[in-house]
Amino acid sequence: MYQILYMSQAAKSFNESELPEMLTRFRAENHSREISGLLAYHNGCFLQCIEGPDIAVHDLYAHICRDARHYGVLTLYERNLPEREFPDWSMGYIPTTKIDTDRVAGFNDFFSMEKESKPASAKAELAYPMLEAMRDELLRMQKRGSP
Repeated sequence: MYQILYMSQAAKSFNESELPEMLTRFRAENHSREISGLLAYHNGCFLQCIEGPDIAVHDLYAHICRDARHYGVLTLYERNLPEREFPDWSMGYIPTTKIDTDRVAGFNDFFSMEKESKPASAKAELAYPMLEAMRDELLRMQKRGSP
């Protein structure tokens, strides 16, 4: 099992209806490749974690790096995993407009430094705990019947 966490800047702004439409297609493709993960989008910045079989993850990431919908792809980290950390989603997505960002540890700090020229390691230190908190928030939202 392999995992890559990256961030990038959107080439154009996406509204809340555009992303779910794209995610429907991406989820089907990810499911067929045995890829899972979580995506966050906030103020023109994507933060995504993808995980799955090593070759499938590397192939998808190479495709992501060439995708014209975003630029400035920055690998925050990549690593081998004993098991999936986001097994429930072929691509979990949490609309940041629908969460209490104060409840998501590191959210405000991470997205306030997104455009700063900080090293990837500094961004990664904030990103992963934030993704875990977002995963927990998404699970709470799903139990309540939203988003």
